[in-house]
Amino acid sequence: MTKASKLLENAGIPESKIESELVLAYLLEISRGELSVMSINNDTILQNIFEQADEIIRKRCSTRKPLAYLLGQWEFYGILLDIDENVLIPRPETEILVDLILKKFPDKPLLGIDIGTGSGAIAIALLKNRKNWRIIGADISGKALRIARKNAERYGLLDRFFPVECDICAPFDRCDFIVANLPYVSTGQFDKLQPEVRYEPRKALDGGSNGLMFIRNLLKASAKIETNFLAIEFGIGQEIEIAKIIEQNNYKYEIIEDYAKIPRFASIEKRTE
Repeated sequence: MTKASKLLENAGIPESKIESELVLAYLLEISRGELSVMSINNDTILQNIFEQADEIIRKRCSTRKPLAYLLGQWEFYGILLDIDENVLIPRPETEILVDLILKKFPDKPLLGIDIGTGSGAIAIALLKNRKNWRIIGADISGKALRIARKNAERYGLLDRFFPVECDICAPFDRCDFIVANLPYVSTGQFDKLQPEVRYEPRKALDGGSNGLMFIRNLLKASAKIETNFLAIEFGIGQEIEIAKIIEQNNYKYEIIEDYAKIPRFASIEKRTE
């Protein structure tokens, strides 16, 4: 796939080698990890596989459409998810949000709410690792919820995953935890984003004038819910404002860094005193 990697690189697409490997793994119906231990050459792979890969790569280069949408699937937390342009593409750093919740709570009967569930990535990753949990997947988009439901069904989780179309968490009165990866890009920044990102649903990215509108609304709404713990993701450089919003709501919190040591998550607890 050297030729494919070069085409992607020349088109200004980062991680060209990884993307070319993902395309080949997709066509071979194996994981990228399995691909790495195979002996790949023209004698062992049918020519039409390379032709299909070349078609996908050329479309990726010419349109800059995200590879996840071209393939119709994406991996998150070791789980393969159906993806289309109605949902945000799960990012690797969001896996830290999953780890945060899993480390916080044991596998006992709990009810969680995943606000802005999108493809259901966070909720499904949690449910796959906790057999006694139930999670409500809330989203304002009915189209997104159809994808989430499809992903939950794929892994036999429909008895524990409950998609609900709503704005923030208005219909809910209690839960054991809330997890949310809400829109946090400011409106003014949206048109300056990479071409790939602009293919993703704007309402899953645009967080208002300073990017914090939905996070602010969530923290305000959560005060009316009987819960003690929230975990949220936010954007680069927003940690100071996030801290102010949390403190205004009289919560305790910890700011957590992503893989690049950038402040990216907040672990939030209601004060009991």
